[in-house]
Amino acid sequence: MNIDPNKAAPNNAAANNPSSKDPEADTKLQLQLAIFDVAKGAQGKSLETIMASLRSAFAARGVKSPPTTWLEAVASSASYGTPYIVDLPAAVAADAVRT
Repeated sequence: MNIDPNKAAPNNAAANNPSSKDPEADTKLQLQLAIFDVAKGAQGKSLETIMASLRSAFAARGVKSPPTTWLEAVASSASYGTPYIVDLPAAVAADAVRT
């Protein structure tokens, strides 16, 4: 999977055609689940510690770690106790899996 945070959702083929399935939906779900798991206990920890936890959680879920700049943004958000949202469908699906 190649997540490019610089690409807006309208460039995504699935976003332009509601009847199509996002080919990266499962990968995004695994990323989101890992982010939710790490963010639970990340508040106040260093960015380096959170990034290491994220990389480990991604690997455990079988997904490649995204680029470092994206990972830093996710870790920064988690350090404040707020999980980064990959995209709305992934967040909704991850929330449903967790409950």
